[in-house]
Parts: sequence; C-alpha cells; structure tokens
Amino acid sequence: PATLPLVALLFQWRRGVHGLERYAVAGAAWLALTVSAFGLNAAITDKQMHFWSSSLAVYDLVGTIAKTDHALPDAELERTLAGTGLLVHDDIQAKARALFNPRDFLPIISDEQRRFWDLPAYGTTPVPEATREAIGRAWADVLTSHPGAYLRYRAAVMAEVLSLTHPRPSGVVPRRDFKVPAFAWAQGVPTRTSPAQHRLTSWMSSLWKVAPIFVPWMYVILAITIAILAIARRGRRDILALCASGLAMEASLCVLAMSPDYRYSHWLVVTTCLAIVLTIARRATRSTATAPA
Repeated sequence: PATLPLVALLFQWRRGVHGLERYAVAGAAWLALTVSAFGLNAAITDKQMHFWSSSLAVYDLVGTIAKTDHALPDAELERTLAGTGLLVHDDIQAKARALFNPRDFLPIISDEQRRFWDLPAYGTTPVPEATREAIGRAWADVLTSHPGAYLRYRAAVMAEVLSLTHPRPSGVVPRRDFKVPAFAWAQGVPTRTSPAQHRLTSWMSSLWKVAPIFVPWMYVILAITIAILAIARRGRRDILALCASGLAMEASLCVLAMSPDYRYSHWLVVTTCLAIVLTIARRATRSTATAPA
C-alpha cells in the first residue's frame, strides 16, 4: 500500500497527459510494479514457509475468540478448530482471554504452559499442508462469524502500535545483545558490535526515555495535517504523496500488526519527516524569493 500513493500521484508517462487518463496509466504502472515484485520474490524463494498460518492467522483466532462478548462453548470451538493442532481442550475461551496480549502474539505458539498451538515461528520446516488448510478454514469461519470481536481485537492491537496506551513504543532502540545468538549465526547475521555502536545505543536509549518524539500517533497527526496543507496549496503533489504513502502503510497495520514494534511505523516516520523538510524548505525558498532586494 505504501507504493500506491507515490506512483499514483507522481508517475507521469509523458507530458500533457492529465486527469483520468494520467491516473489510469499510473494505476497500471503501479499494478505492473507490484505484480512484478511479487513474482520476483516468488521466483527467488526456494521454500515457501507459509508463516501466516503460524503467526497472524492464529493471533486473529485467539484475539477474536478472546474479544467475543458472549460465551463460546468448548464443543463449538473444538468443531471450528478441528484439524488445526489445538493443544487446549477445556475452558478454551477463558484461556484465550488469559493468553491474549495485544503487545505480543508469540505466547500463543511458544509459551510452554499455555500455548494453543505448537507451530514454527521461524526455521525451515513449514506447517503441514493439512494443518494450514484447517487453520485457514477456521480463520475464515471465526472472523466471519464474529466480525465485531475481530474489530475490537484489532483496535486493541492498533492502540498499542500507535502508542495510545504506553508513553514509549517498544523496539525504538534495539538491544545489542542477542537472546539466541545461534539463531542469528544460522541466518548469517553477525552478533559482534563495536564500542561506538554501544555508545550510540546508550545515547539513543536515553533520548527515547525522556523525549516523546518516537510515538507513532504523533506522526499520524502530523502527516494528516501536512497532507491537508498540501491539498490546500496546489502544486505540492510530492508532499501529499509522501504523507499518503506513510499513512497507507500505517493503516495496513490495522490488519497486519502482531506487536507494537516501532519498526512497523518506520515508513510513516520517514515520510512524515521528509514532508516536513520539504514544506519548510519551500516556504523558506518562497520567502527568500519574495523578499525585497
């Protein structure tokens, strides 16, 4: 979604093409780029891991079940979740409510005492096809049967993503120590860091603790405000495109986010900052141009 505003608002096949024709050509260009990117990604992938089944799908299931107001009998949930590899078979809804965390989906598959499924979060062994199909069927059944509960669950997650419930978002300054170094080594990721990196991490951590400049909701407000100003002042299509791109990416988190990691909001922050810089620079340029000699 982040590329659509950039291409739709800024792409121009040739000069003199305006209106509906221009946007139709831009839309076709965006579609071609998107399909090509997905095709290339599929072509260079040697093994499909289908991580949706072991991450967002089961998070949606537990979150929706937890947020359903009325009681869901165990027998009904057993039928719905049949074939998914469910590990919990009594007080399913109550345990889903106790397990659900809008800040973290991993306990659903990793908590040794409370997890609902034993599914891979990483590695090279995909979820079996029969299990994937059962999870997909259960996902569609639960979400279509309880749309209100799904929306309440996603609203709770999005409130965490935007830092509406916590003054400081998580993951702004990644820690330098690795919890599982062997996993990093297996992926070819080095774990050694320099003293300079540690000093910078310490400085950024101190800034993160005292300065409220990282909260995503602030950048949402700034992006909307700058976009409105760009619309009001014609000829600022690039600024509008930047703001729309960041907002579109952030909006996609309404259905995609599985934790409030700050990295999910990086594009919103970057595009908003670029839009601010462009707005200030153009205002300064215009003031200089109109100043008396």
